[in-house]
Amino acid sequence: MVKKPLEKTQEEICQEIARALGGSGSKRESCLDELKGLESALRQVEDVEECNRMVDAFNGLRVKFPAACSGKQGHRLALGSYP
Repeated sequence: MVKKPLEKTQEEICQEIARALGGSGSKRESCLDELKGLESALRQVEDVEECNRMVDAFNGLRVKFPAACSGKQGHRLALGSYP
C-alpha cells in the first residue's frame, strides 16, 4: 500500500515524538539512579574528604535533574497536553 505524503509525514512525526520522549525518560531515570547510588554511598563514607567529593557530585546531579525533567515538559507543551 502506498502512503499519502500527509500520512507519511504524520507517521514520521509520531516516531520522532516517541524517540524524544523515550530519550528524556531515560535521562531522568539515569539521573535518579545516580542520585540514589550516591545517597547510599554517602551514608557509608567515613573520610571527610571523600564525603565532600561525593556531596559535590550529588549536588551536581541535583542541578542536572530539573533540566532532564524540563525536557519532558517541553514535549508535553508541544503536544498541547501540559497545563
